[in-house]
Amino acid sequence: MATVSTQEFSTESVGGQQLDLSRFDSCILYYLIFGSCFGGFLIIIGLAGNGMTIAIMGRERKKSATINCLFMLAIADSLVLITYGFMLIPVGIRKYFFGWWNGHNYNHIALRYGSELTRTFSQVSAFITMLVTFQRYILYATVATGLVTYVIPVSSLSFMSIQILRTLKTQSKVMQKSDDRTQARKDLTLSSVAIVALFLICQSFVLIKSVLMWLYDPYSDSSRCEGELQYFSFVPYITMIANSSANFAIYVILAKGFRKKVTRLLKGRNQVAPNKSTNTKNT
Repeated sequence: MATVSTQEFSTESVGGQQLDLSRFDSCILYYLIFGSCFGGFLIIIGLAGNGMTIAIMGRERKKSATINCLFMLAIADSLVLITYGFMLIPVGIRKYFFGWWNGHNYNHIALRYGSELTRTFSQVSAFITMLVTFQRYILYATVATGLVTYVIPVSSLSFMSIQILRTLKTQSKVMQKSDDRTQARKDLTLSSVAIVALFLICQSFVLIKSVLMWLYDPYSDSSRCEGELQYFSFVPYITMIANSSANFAIYVILAKGFRKKVTRLLKGRNQVAPNKSTNTKNT
């Protein structure tokens, strides 16, 4: 059966019955605005931010295990964003310009199998986030290998973040002044806590989706157009995109040293530290 665009006809014959395609207009706008436009904007911003994070932290990843973990986190988040880009961006655009049924097989395959791929990359990102927190909490990374479920990582992250904040509050009362190295370490710790907090918020929508999948069985019928959860269907995707896009903003806001390096990078000053060989020759 040939596909008929909603721009040309408002009805289509399916199984001998006339199907009113105009009732899908709200869904098409939802996919276009929330999925393709807003989601695509976050993906582009996130890839640009992660690219600069990789460029800056890639030069310094050997200085500490935490910086190396943040470098790997930016790579994992970029893979998450790229996969979500193939999943979400084409859906609304194709449906809006070429009709409701256009690219239906692509959408089905992308959402069904792409979700599993993004889940894999998101899990890698989650474990790297745990490693970052472990580094700031002074625990060995091998402890993370035993935490393979959702509840245990979230509980561990919450507990350690609270302990980190308590430690920072105690140190701020004792220390009146700090050198640049101590301040950089403090900024890195605050950034790690903020990353964990954002991770917990965004992951909560994934947990909500899991509960809804149990309450609304089958979930696919409730989340499709005209279903009870049609406007919730893209929310977990968008929150995960936001989670993978916002780390760069966290570094810029909370880490003064990172902010200076971003400024130098944008101005074309790619040298992060003085050249030791040059200093040696001068002496």
